[in-house]
Amino acid sequence: MTFQIVLIGKDGLVVASDRRVAVRSPGSGDWQFIPGTKFCESDTVVCAAAGGPQAQSIATAIVNHCKPASCQSEPEWIELLRMTAEGIPGNSVGDEVIVARKDVPTHVFHVARNNQVAGVQKVDTRLCTGTSVTARFLSQHLWSPTTIEQLSWLALLAVAYATEERPSEVGFGIELMTLSNTGVTRRTPWSIDDKQIVALRDSFLATVQRAIFHAHLERQSAQGQLPNGTT
Repeated sequence: MTFQIVLIGKDGLVVASDRRVAVRSPGSGDWQFIPGTKFCESDTVVCAAAGGPQAQSIATAIVNHCKPASCQSEPEWIELLRMTAEGIPGNSVGDEVIVARKDVPTHVFHVARNNQVAGVQKVDTRLCTGTSVTARFLSQHLWSPTTIEQLSWLALLAVAYATEERPSEVGFGIELMTLSNTGVTRRTPWSIDDKQIVALRDSFLATVQRAIFHAHLERQSAQGQLPNGTT
């Protein structure tokens, strides 16, 4: 498994992903886990793969065979993505691919395949893929249509919390990709222990704790309404 988050802003989009890649030995059939990228791209699209064992193959096929210029409408583009995903042989569950078109940086599509049946949906605001974690709460409640620079910090925070929550499924650091009218930017991967990531989490936690607990108690104290037993 893995965890990814895509956030669409007013000037483009950001995708953050962990770097846990599963590699299967043909001889023994054993899975090994190594650090690696979940992103692939062509001149016209960029993809991020998550979830099932065929997800990376689907992303690669989309990058190689899906050209926006060959489609005259959005429904044609969605159908092309669906047919490409279903064309990958093999049955698997939970394959997910985020597909972003470089010609329109805010046009993002989610390809999901179970067994060999695929579905495609357009993403308008935000989406989390991969393993189910409560860290998805962050994008659900904190996303806003702001800049991708600001949304990048929210994306990093979500992957950091997902890593803490499910270390057996999410890990090996964080990779960030942004897409805007100026093109694709892939940042140098962060370690989960990187000082910027640690500072981001510590600052967020301290701010939330103060908002929920300290500020509330200060207001009650000022109004003489402290609960029984509180000093």
